[in-house]
Amino acid sequence: MNFENRTKDETAELDEIVSKYGSGGDNKTSEIGEDLGKITEKVTLSKETEKSNEIQEKNQDQYENYEIRGNKSFGERILSRQGTFVISATVIVLCLIVNTVASVLAEPPIELPEFNSRVLTIGGGRLPELEPLPVPIPTPRWTEHNGYSIERNGDLIGWIEIEDTRLNYPVVQKTLEQYEESGYNGFYWINRNFDGVWIYESRGTLFVDRHTPIADTRRPNNTVIYGHNMRFGHKFNFLIDYVNSFYYTYQKHPTIQFVTIYDEFDSVYNTYKIFAGIHQNTRQAHGQVFDYFRRRHFNSDHWEHWGGTAQDAFFDFIGNVMDRSLFFTDVDVQFGDEILTLSTCLFEPLGRDVDARFAIFARRLRPGEDPHVNTDVARQNPDPLMFDEWYRRRGGSWGGERMWDTSKVLGFDEWLANNPNWCSTDPQRAS
Repeated sequence: MNFENRTKDETAELDEIVSKYGSGGDNKTSEIGEDLGKITEKVTLSKETEKSNEIQEKNQDQYENYEIRGNKSFGERILSRQGTFVISATVIVLCLIVNTVASVLAEPPIELPEFNSRVLTIGGGRLPELEPLPVPIPTPRWTEHNGYSIERNGDLIGWIEIEDTRLNYPVVQKTLEQYEESGYNGFYWINRNFDGVWIYESRGTLFVDRHTPIADTRRPNNTVIYGHNMRFGHKFNFLIDYVNSFYYTYQKHPTIQFVTIYDEFDSVYNTYKIFAGIHQNTRQAHGQVFDYFRRRHFNSDHWEHWGGTAQDAFFDFIGNVMDRSLFFTDVDVQFGDEILTLSTCLFEPLGRDVDARFAIFARRLRPGEDPHVNTDVARQNPDPLMFDEWYRRRGGSWGGERMWDTSKVLGFDEWLANNPNWCSTDPQRAS
């Protein structure tokens, strides 16, 4: 026992024991021990009672606090705690959401190659930006012929030839996008040689219409190639022989060879069979203009205002060509054929004050078709549809009768029966 911390009562009891037993010696030892044990037990109980009272007072204070908050039952207090927890958790989640949305909206939009999107941030870091998808670039199957190469001129797109003539040249093309980027007009190559050198008296370079880019898997329905009508058989001068000496020329040269850099150079399917040729004005002052050079795709370009189809556009185009053709051949034409048009200047016989063109039309050899052409049945058209200035200077008028064999244009008769008001002199259809 620690006597240093004893109370007055404990001290009085001890003094009483001392005075009671005095110094009685060994025979009093057992009695003294018993009395001391009782005092120790009493002190211990007193300590435990005091501790218990302190705990009860603390609990009473807590209970009174709960009573002051609303005099709620234990279950109500539990529910109140759960509600407080749920509300707190909800507020935290909403704050996280608002913070995330704000961080997303704060990011500037990034232009991706195929769609617009935003780059999200995760954990403070940015997701890696998407790499632009590679654009497939067609692979040329040949890049050089007779010393003319893509390395020398990147615009090289093909080669054209009429066998056993001087018409044997490279063909180039700048696309519409290239013209817009460079600032040049569509006739960049008309007075430039193959190396791009501009010479006023140059024979120029044969070129494909800029609106119809040629690629391995993308071909226009009607590929238009332009070239000068130069003297002594240069460039497209040879084409005029189909006007001046048709029978002789067509008997020997009924086909054209045109191969793009994406074709097999020696393939028989580079053969195009000639089926028509027209003499046409280019200015409204000289009469109605048949814009054959704009009929590049038979996708209802000239029929969309009338609710037409691609077949309507094709038959309208071919009908206009055949009514104007200076000659007829045994070559048939059908919807889906790939057309080749060669266009050059022709001022005779009206003179240079009438800006006119001569155009040859041919269609590509079909799969499995015989490349041979029966030239024996070819003939000149006795009454082609000409333009107004022609009739003013040379007299006469178009008789209006269709002189060509309409069965050679497969499906044309059925189409014409469904379009009885169609006429090649209708400026809405021809322009």
